[in-house]
Amino acid sequence: MTKNKKIIIYGYGITGQSIVKYLLQQGCNLTVIDNKPLLKNDIDFLRSKDVSLLDENEVLSNIHEYESCFVSPGVDLRKNFFVILKQSKVDLRNDLYFLTKNKNSNLKTIAVTGTNGKTTFCTLLNDLFKYMGLESICIGNIGNPILDLFLTKHDAKIVIIELSSYQIELIPKDLLFDFGAILNIEPDHLDRYASFKEYKSIKESLAQHSKAIFYDKNTTDIKNHSSAVEINLLDRIKKIKHSKECYELEIDNQKFLINTPFFKGFHNIKNIFNALLLIKRMGIKMSDDQITNFFKSYHGLPHRFETIKIWKNIHFINDSKATNIASSIAALESLSANVHLIFGGDLKGQKLDGLEKIFEGKVISLSLIGQDADKIMSYFNKVVNNIKIHQFASLENALIDIKENISTFDTVLLSPGCASFGMFKNYMHRGDVFKELVERHFNCS
Repeated sequence: MTKNKKIIIYGYGITGQSIVKYLLQQGCNLTVIDNKPLLKNDIDFLRSKDVSLLDENEVLSNIHEYESCFVSPGVDLRKNFFVILKQSKVDLRNDLYFLTKNKNSNLKTIAVTGTNGKTTFCTLLNDLFKYMGLESICIGNIGNPILDLFLTKHDAKIVIIELSSYQIELIPKDLLFDFGAILNIEPDHLDRYASFKEYKSIKESLAQHSKAIFYDKNTTDIKNHSSAVEINLLDRIKKIKHSKECYELEIDNQKFLINTPFFKGFHNIKNIFNALLLIKRMGIKMSDDQITNFFKSYHGLPHRFETIKIWKNIHFINDSKATNIASSIAALESLSANVHLIFGGDLKGQKLDGLEKIFEGKVISLSLIGQDADKIMSYFNKVVNNIKIHQFASLENALIDIKENISTFDTVLLSPGCASFGMFKNYMHRGDVFKELVERHFNCS
């Protein structure tokens, strides 16, 4: 970064705040842009550090003064403001930039992307490493700023970096991870990208920045990479012994007995398989008993196919993190039948075509909520005959109706397949409301 040149930080959320803190330590001249009103404490802090707080037009009127702009995750780079910055030779960056400037040969870096299951997979990896006595840290899209690597004290030797497509858009050309993993690529964020092809291409570009890349061959196509490893459980299904209680996984001629009473769903068996494969290929030794004991008590994360209660042999599953259709399909594939599905929200441009085939023989009632409920209702009324379908103004009304029509051994599944916008603050709020309503209306104890 050039002395006396100004730097823009676009967005003052968790990531933006970490960038400001770090660059202030480097003595940089900073300008913050945030289109949302800032808290008084934030404004006072920025002023006390001589950080300018400007709007886009004020910055553009003196564009020649700026060298670079650090963009927070989720900010749409199609905005005219960023087009003008590029035309004016102002570099667009994100916090991945700092990984290229603070290289530590002792650190092993693992970058993880995918449409679904990124956070679950990263958390699982991190928990496995710690269980085996290896110090690791999770940063990135998981909710911890990348600059936590340099701004917080830790003894990590392994760094797990969860990456969204938005972050990969601005990945530095010279950034190279030791290991990369592309878990899956399914249609999502089609309100942000011109096509699924564009979204998929951005995800797959992680391979170019990884010494070794692990990828799901069913949804991803990695070519011309010297160290590409397919992660496809379906190809290895013949090597898996499955009973009602557990799976026996065979990875590189080593067998693991996996019993997961609290970490359910076949999609999570895939996560376990992929994590163990990656750890094995890293050269880390795992004993059979060590892994077996780990999964006996492993719970995973909330809002991700989370069994919250069992009432009169009726299971209630909170899968609020299912913000796209592919994730809801994964949840349904882990259930056998008699599912009361709560679905809907903001479709984000997703298509419903063929979803009724997944519902057949499994879903007995479909409760639709959220801003696109009308559109979803219209589609399913045309293609479904044997599923009870109703639209509700609230999640509570949906659960009240389900209670009147539920039977023993049924499953109530909140797996919306859509974003929560319009009805809830976020998927976490949606899941928490679901938990509270289940407790209240079904007298669970």
